[in-house]
Amino acid sequence: MRVLKLFLILIFMAALSSMVYSKELKKEITVRVVKSNLFYTERITFDREGFDREKNSYLKDRGSYRLMVMDRFKKRYLKESPLRAGGWKDVMFSDKERTLTIQCTVRGAVTRTMGENVADFGWLLEPYSMDLFCFKKTSPRQLSACKKVNNTLNAFVLRFPSSIVGHCYYHVWYKQ
Repeated sequence: MRVLKLFLILIFMAALSSMVYSKELKKEITVRVVKSNLFYTERITFDREGFDREKNSYLKDRGSYRLMVMDRFKKRYLKESPLRAGGWKDVMFSDKERTLTIQCTVRGAVTRTMGENVADFGWLLEPYSMDLFCFKKTSPRQLSACKKVNNTLNAFVLRFPSSIVGHCYYHVWYKQ
């Protein structure tokens, strides 16, 4: 019985150590507003082991990997939202930079109210326990922020087709 417990502890520690050494180092999320759509790009930089694991998983079964990426996105951001994600681009890997890039289009987050365009980012920011007051206006048409979560630096850039008029916690008003 003691040998079995020791064996299980060793297996658990081995699994835990592989998770520790296989991690995301940085996540860059860019959302561009174009007409009534949000074009989402996520670029993840991994450590060497994590990158190799992700790429090998992709190469083993591209279709399943792509479905897993879409499902993970929907569960993280759109689980209780009427928004829709579509227009998925193929997953891209950069061996040189050890990055994985995913892209899709989020529909239903841009509306027109009282003559102004309004983009909703609650779906994106709530999973990170953030709001738009964490962002800085880095140009008349761009908001940016960074937040470290689980030792991963998350950088956000929100780009608009015209000047930003104002924002509240999750919504940005911009000129037509």
